[in-house]
Amino acid sequence: MYLLAHEELQAAATGYFHGRRLDSYRERLHAWADDYRVRRWPAETPEYLLAGYFRLLEDTGDLTRMIECALDGARHNRMLSLTGGDAAALDETRTALDRVAARDTPDLASALALACHRDHLADRNANIPVSLPAVWATLGQLPRAQALASSITNPYSQANALAGVATALARAGYQRHADVAATAEQIAFTITNPDQQARTLGGIAEALAQAGHHEHATDIAHSITNPDQQARTLIGVATALARVGCQQDAAEIAASAEQVARSITNPATRANALADVATALARAGHQQEAAEVAGSAEHIARTITNSYSRAIALVDVATALARAGHHQDAAEVAASAERIARSIADATERADALGGIAVALAEAGDHEQAADVARTIDDDPYSQGMALAGIATALARAGRQQEAAEVADSAERIAHSITDPDQQSRTLVGVATALAQTGDANSAWRVAAATCAAGQWTTAVRPVLLLAPSAFTTLARMLEEQ
Repeated sequence: MYLLAHEELQAAATGYFHGRRLDSYRERLHAWADDYRVRRWPAETPEYLLAGYFRLLEDTGDLTRMIECALDGARHNRMLSLTGGDAAALDETRTALDRVAARDTPDLASALALACHRDHLADRNANIPVSLPAVWATLGQLPRAQALASSITNPYSQANALAGVATALARAGYQRHADVAATAEQIAFTITNPDQQARTLGGIAEALAQAGHHEHATDIAHSITNPDQQARTLIGVATALARVGCQQDAAEIAASAEQVARSITNPATRANALADVATALARAGHQQEAAEVAGSAEHIARTITNSYSRAIALVDVATALARAGHHQDAAEVAASAERIARSIADATERADALGGIAVALAEAGDHEQAADVARTIDDDPYSQGMALAGIATALARAGRQQEAAEVADSAERIAHSITDPDQQSRTLVGVATALAQTGDANSAWRVAAATCAAGQWTTAVRPVLLLAPSAFTTLARMLEEQ
């Protein structure tokens, strides 16, 4: 399309073409739009008629045609195909409804129709997977990513979707990430649920940290009043900084997270938070400090009275020690956690704990013992499948690609026996991630696609995208259609 270089030029041109001459040009535009309306807005519809034309109607106060456009489902479907989201359609409907309501004698029939259409658009965007916009952003399709995220009407989901887009852009080196993160932050502060707001702000802070804005990210973290959430956000920021090579900054923020974590009153939560701090320090290259914090977390974990919570806390400690390079200590802590887990009466909790222990053993390099533990979880296919997927990932990271592929194959077979769709999807995502680590992009894509064919989606699918971007375009479209 053609555009004037500045809005003042537009205003000047409008002044020159005043009166009947300008009206005649507008009538030609109306006739042009009517022609495409009669044809139900085919694929070759000019972009102006799906974007700029409504602004013309708004500027001229042509409410009749505004209502006609704002109620045209076929036109909005074409706009959805063009932009990938319903944000523009929702804006049109709301604008027309506001204009109707502002009249001295509102057209109640039109207002009701617009309200119903607005609700229809909101309903069809209610189930957009929060992670899908980030996939489009990673594929380099920012307008589609932003349009899709902006179409989500729930503030919590929308802010998280935009945070995911900002993270994807930051990882890809795009400069627009800061603007997207700022929009997400504004929306996050409208969320009334404190826990949801804190989790959302944590995602935004991590996105900013990955883009190098660690001071802003830290400020966001400190704005969170809940110590547990604040500590986890600081840990996320530190991890993000370590991932982009800012090791010293990561270590400083991890130390700040440690101070906050030690103020948490619940022993299980405090132990888990400190174990995560140790992992963040290890990723920042501060292995000795990581081991010391992990030791402190272990001491707290052993004071937890609930067997399940104690076992899970020790699993986190074992993982932190493994990341710090203290593999023998990690294996011993995991073995201790296993003894506790075997005594848990509740079958689901016991299976969940054993699954975490198996993965921790694999992280510590004891892959055979990890596999033995995973095989004993024969009464819970979900926990067993997730454990095997985690072991496969650890094997792949250790360079044992063939063994990783074999374990991933076992995990996939178990996944297909899981009856709960969400649990099956999560397990398949773990398998796809493990296969991506082995470098087998085709198998990773095949398994990841199965999760979407079942109508399921989780953010963990995105690692596969790095190995099979062309296939993921198909995957993203498949999911969008669902």
